[in-house]
Amino acid sequence: MVQNGTLNMKKGFEMRKKLLFSLISVLFFMGCQEGGQIPSNGGAALANEVTVLKSVVAKDLKNLGAWIKLGNIYMDTGKNEEAIDAYSHALELDPANVDVRTDRATCYRYTGKPEKAVEEYKTALTINPNHANAMKNLGVVLEYDLKRKKEAKQVFEELLKRHPDDPDSRKIKAEIERLGWAR
Repeated sequence: MVQNGTLNMKKGFEMRKKLLFSLISVLFFMGCQEGGQIPSNGGAALANEVTVLKSVVAKDLKNLGAWIKLGNIYMDTGKNEEAIDAYSHALELDPANVDVRTDRATCYRYTGKPEKAVEEYKTALTINPNHANAMKNLGVVLEYDLKRKKEAKQVFEELLKRHPDDPDSRKIKAEIERLGWAR
């Protein structure tokens, strides 16, 4: 009988945990404002989620999902140094995770390290040469941050060649034309 009571308590706890996570996600995504700020109506819940995730990774350093979620929250709220740290832990566990590598590269850009961002985007593209977001972000950093326009042009043209139907393809073509780059 004690086992059933313990089992029911565990199920109840797991259900509450899932409900809390769902609520936090809804509050965050519905209330997130431009610029990566934590909305005032969801800040406490988000802070609680960060606390929970920190607790999880403190107990289990190999919890890939927790490291990624923690990095995503930090990135989405403009805490890029913290995001880099969380993403670095995630990449120690899964070095081939191109999405995490791309996000970490973006955080490097936002912390004033465009060369490091370029290195990271290029690493992501060696793992998956067709990763559109890594290509787009690489082109942006090369063009705007490092003023390496020829390299940016090559990246953008390769992106258009590999992903002609990408939702941003018109913007990329317009950017190439604006800069006087012929295709």
